Amino acid sequence: MTTEEFPFQPTPLIGRQKEIADITDSLTNPACRLLTVVGPGGIGKTRLAVEAAAQTGDDFSDDAHFVDLHSVGASAFQAAIADTFSLSLSGREEPQVQLLNYLRKKEVLLVLDNFEHLLSQATFLAEMLRQAPGVNLLVTSREALNLREEWLYPVSGLAFPDNGAEGELADYGAVRLFLERARRVRPDFSLADKRSSIVRICRLVEGMPLALELAASWSKSLTCDVIADEIQRNIDFLSSNLRDIPERHRSMKAVFEHSWRLLGEEERRVFERLSLFHGGFRRAAAEQVAEATLPILSALVDKCLLKRNADGRYYIHELLRQYGATKLKQDPAAAARSEGRHATYYADFLYGRVSDINGSRQQQAAAEIAAEIENVRAAWQWAVTNGDVDTILRCASTFFYFCQMESRFLEGAKALAQAARVLEELPPGKRRDVTLAAVLNHEGWLRIRVGDLRRAEAILVKSRHLFDRHDETLRPYMGWDSAVPLGIVRVIEGNHEEAIALGEEAQRKAAAQGDAINESFAHYLLTTAKSAQGNYEAAYRHAQRACSLARQAGNRWFLAYPLNEWGNVARAMGNYAEAKKHFEGSYALKKEMDDAEGMAVALNHLGEIAVLQSNYGEAKELFGESRAIYNELNDWGGRAASLRGLGQVALERRAYEEARAHFQQALEMAAEIRFWPLVFGLLIDGANLLMQVGQPQTGLALLATVKHQPASEEETKARAGRELNRWRTRVDDDVFDKGTARGRELDLETAVTTLQTALAAPIKLDEPRAEQDQPLPEPLTDRELEVLQLMTQGYTNPEIAEELVIAIGTVKWYASQIYGKLSVNNRTEAAHRARELGLLS
Repeated sequence: MTTEEFPFQPTPLIGRQKEIADITDSLTNPACRLLTVVGPGGIGKTRLAVEAAAQTGDDFSDDAHFVDLHSVGASAFQAAIADTFSLSLSGREEPQVQLLNYLRKKEVLLVLDNFEHLLSQATFLAEMLRQAPGVNLLVTSREALNLREEWLYPVSGLAFPDNGAEGELADYGAVRLFLERARRVRPDFSLADKRSSIVRICRLVEGMPLALELAASWSKSLTCDVIADEIQRNIDFLSSNLRDIPERHRSMKAVFEHSWRLLGEEERRVFERLSLFHGGFRRAAAEQVAEATLPILSALVDKCLLKRNADGRYYIHELLRQYGATKLKQDPAAAARSEGRHATYYADFLYGRVSDINGSRQQQAAAEIAAEIENVRAAWQWAVTNGDVDTILRCASTFFYFCQMESRFLEGAKALAQAARVLEELPPGKRRDVTLAAVLNHEGWLRIRVGDLRRAEAILVKSRHLFDRHDETLRPYMGWDSAVPLGIVRVIEGNHEEAIALGEEAQRKAAAQGDAINESFAHYLLTTAKSAQGNYEAAYRHAQRACSLARQAGNRWFLAYPLNEWGNVARAMGNYAEAKKHFEGSYALKKEMDDAEGMAVALNHLGEIAVLQSNYGEAKELFGESRAIYNELNDWGGRAASLRGLGQVALERRAYEEARAHFQQALEMAAEIRFWPLVFGLLIDGANLLMQVGQPQTGLALLATVKHQPASEEETKARAGRELNRWRTRVDDDVFDKGTARGRELDLETAVTTLQTALAAPIKLDEPRAEQDQPLPEPLTDRELEVLQLMTQGYTNPEIAEELVIAIGTVKWYASQIYGKLSVNNRTEAAHRARELGLLS
């Protein structure tokens, strides 16, 4: 458990030794998986939970994690838990399902703080306990959850002198706490002449820590007698339904009311407006939204109505914030004006960072937005609810880029879709149309990221139409031209010509405006589309240009993507070393920016290179790491690609059942989201698996389908052709002819269904394959055996490359692998050793 995860405690814990011992004993009891620390507001539940978790967190293999729920609504409850684990709820499944799937494998203590306003979510906790057996819950709440699984630990106040007995007052926790806090505001504060009034204060508040702290803060300007008198006059000071509580015990409302009465008129007005802030605020925001001067902020801090962190950020306890909000709503017109100022401030805050997040200050801008995300969400909701076109437009782009960089794909897509629905109900006009076009464009990008290609296509077409209707000038922001994401959808669909047309149009438009950011996006699209057509030289040039423009714009976040495409082109051209260099560059950029999704993309590409170079152990590690990230993000396309890679590794190692399971899962996901380039690759992989386990006709049919599919990328068609050539000499002519003839007749949907059916049944082999019996510590792969066979027949490296349709550098790589596995130094020794081992046909 790190100090970053749990709230910093600037003061010592006083008088709670027994409570901490009781709670830690319960947490270490296997029978207790849900412990609710229950008590009224201000009783110190949070502090107890933090201290107990600090002492028991090491008992859980995945440690203890703290979730601050004080400013979280019911709709954001699961997202708040996910944020604690840096889990992006960005997939197609419901957030609840994603979160439970993630927690199912964890052994963790989850501290849920301030749960009382989320009791409607209590049944989700019960479901979590049922589905995630390694999760233990420590909840703080003002009200019991009323679940069968719940163990209750009621918390009362600190010990205080009773029935007039005085004795050693410093032995009582309540007295010690009051003295410690009073001396912070009055260093000369002494117990000597205030004993009776301090005892009276402690009794009146029944040792409640928050009330004691508030009372002590007043000691700077009031005597203890006056403080006690004021508290006694507020009959609601404590809140309890227990019959044996004396009538003189009061409610926490009295503390708030007393604080309120001590404020001047201007302080009251400011505090009401400050209640609009969620998750804290900075001085500049308070000045603009609440017209708060520094002296007033300081006064509110002195009166414990605000807290100020060491970094200068202010916070209001949620109960106090709610109290202030209630006061604000008493004047609806004033409340509306203040809400508008709050939304305007954070719209300006976002708009003022749009250039930063598109350029060299990307990381700093993203961090600044993350610190204000609760206020940003509130401002966005206000703008959408009020149909404020200007505010939506000023917020939309920066919010979209933030969601991209933080992998908050689903959150961003849903927020933008909500805005689009509101905008569509407004009267048409240029301002509304351009705002709607931008919102749809941004949503379209995020829909691509979560694999929702059907909606992405529909809204991107609409966005493009709206932009064209008004001949809108491009804004120098990433991906502003909806032609680019629409082109990406076309590539995925296999419509390469239209994708190229869209890319060329976007490139001309951006170049005419001198817009390096959008021109780099256009070249990125053209790289992908040209490569899919097999025009690798053109794709290579576009990749170079895309990277150059991204560097020129200082856009390091985006630079990683054309680097990946450049690597793909180099790989297709047989230059694996160059491809690896580009993929490693992409990974380094994403790691620097802590972009998990970007890291996972690069890891998959590096895994592909490792497979091509027969480094299967390395490939398995790379694909496994990528898969773990994509599981966290719930990205179906990425997960499918990682599973495919793991299947390829298993296939090369003759682990056929493992390969079948991976290919089956990957194909299910890729087909569901209609990710056709990945589907075509899986058809080849599945075909090779079937060929090796005795189902040649089906395997050959699938290979022939891919080779003759117009929507298939050229690199993929070439691979299918190579595999057909490889198997031609290994099966009977009749089997080969029948299989390939069938494949030419299959449509894509039928081919996918055929492979899905074949992969549904576990693989059973009557006899182990001969390759498995190779008397070598590390057996030669099929491709290595092919290279070895040609080497022993006297083929030169260029002739082997031509025969197997691979690069000369790849032949050299395979030769080095063969020499290493056979423990020889040259071709002659390799041939002799291979004959000894019976490896040659």
